[in-house]
Amino acid sequence: MRASRTGTVDTDMNPAEPSAASCVDKARAALSRWGLAPPLNRPILVALSGGPDSVGLFHVLHELGVPVLAAHLDHETRNGASAQDAAFAEALAQKAGVPFYLRRRPVAEEAAAAGASFEAAARAARYAFLAGVARETGAIAIATGHHAGDRAETVLWRVIRGCGPGGLAGARGETRINGVRVIRPLIHCDRGEIMAYLQARQLEFRRDHSNSDIKHLRNAIRHDLLPRLRQAYNPGVDAALLRHAAIAEEEDNFLAAQTAAFLERCAAGDGLWDRRAFARGHAALQRRAVAAWMHRRGGDAGFEAVEEARRFVTEGRSGQSLTLGDGVLLHNTARFTEWRAEHASPPPADPAPLAVPGEARIAGLRLRAARLETPPADPRAFCSVRRQVFDSAALGAHLSVRIWRPGDRFQPLGMTGSKKIKDYLSSLGAPWSERERQLAVLAEDGRIAWLVGRAPAQPFAVTAQTREAMVIEVDDGIE
Repeated sequence: MRASRTGTVDTDMNPAEPSAASCVDKARAALSRWGLAPPLNRPILVALSGGPDSVGLFHVLHELGVPVLAAHLDHETRNGASAQDAAFAEALAQKAGVPFYLRRRPVAEEAAAAGASFEAAARAARYAFLAGVARETGAIAIATGHHAGDRAETVLWRVIRGCGPGGLAGARGETRINGVRVIRPLIHCDRGEIMAYLQARQLEFRRDHSNSDIKHLRNAIRHDLLPRLRQAYNPGVDAALLRHAAIAEEEDNFLAAQTAAFLERCAAGDGLWDRRAFARGHAALQRRAVAAWMHRRGGDAGFEAVEEARRFVTEGRSGQSLTLGDGVLLHNTARFTEWRAEHASPPPADPAPLAVPGEARIAGLRLRAARLETPPADPRAFCSVRRQVFDSAALGAHLSVRIWRPGDRFQPLGMTGSKKIKDYLSSLGAPWSERERQLAVLAEDGRIAWLVGRAPAQPFAVTAQTREAMVIEVDDGIE
């Protein structure tokens, strides 16, 4: 058994039994299945840690003629050993003539400061770095060295920690992380096949001895729980876990398609759900839809948060809001639930004067006012959501535009009494983001003459007695 420069081949396996060629064959089949078989006009970015799995992946892709780049994040841990891993990975890439991207980051310190686990912080930092490099270089995908053993371990890890059905698929062969495609070409290879490949090609690699520390749950599963299960309960437990993962992945893919269709039926605009359409869905689809949306917004998609949001959409009262953490806020109207950032920038508060003739710019919109010597014969046909006509004498000469305020009232056209704007907008089912930026045109005496894009006020309407009319039009302000 050949010793590497920085580690040794696992001694608990016989490398003569697995086939070295199987890694190449399985990776070739996976790439073909994903539409990534060479020749490719864009490279694949390999996450090159320097360990046996990533080294095997790097050489397998190179052997298959795949154009590759390599990237390594030095976590600055293990008393300088991580820097040696980085140097090894860089030398390997240089020897192969492959562009190499390196970043150093004190992940342990950052995790401690944030009160997060090192493993979670390291994974987040690693994928953020890899996604950044992939975007910068135009890489078609990120490739990681996860193999079948990793997938079996992940299934157990997620069962122990608790997860939904989708999590039971374990590490998938193809997914998206941080908006970038991530592939695992060795996902159907076991560790014995990878080690056989390294042995046959006489390839060196680094070994991270912290991977043997069973104080970390994943390491405990690998070095303690799985060996116990093999010995005491089922020698084929790894294969059983992988079968379970494959079935779970297929079922999850099917349900993901159903969820996407369900979300389309519920969508009433950007970040806006029709509550009645949502309530008609099965609870399983509702939970998956909420979890998918929370993931998009960067929120916590744990069971408690998902269930709270699901019940809020189906059972919450109109006018209620729910904060889910991580800046995700839900707000209910009678008909809709709106998803939005909790800390959205506040709308402008100061009124903008509107000269006649003239224009005002506010909240990204432009309003223009002009006089009409002859009132339109049919005001209803003349007016639209962007154009409204008024009696000039009733409005006066000094107008202004501002965001409506709590306590504001107006008399909608056709009504005999006034109504709170808050109640009026709520009765229309207007989403909260629109309500926050609802503009009002104020007459000279300060009364509200028009809720822009919605109703004009009765006291300022054109009548048979109108001698001169005024038209106000609104656009998006772009020249």
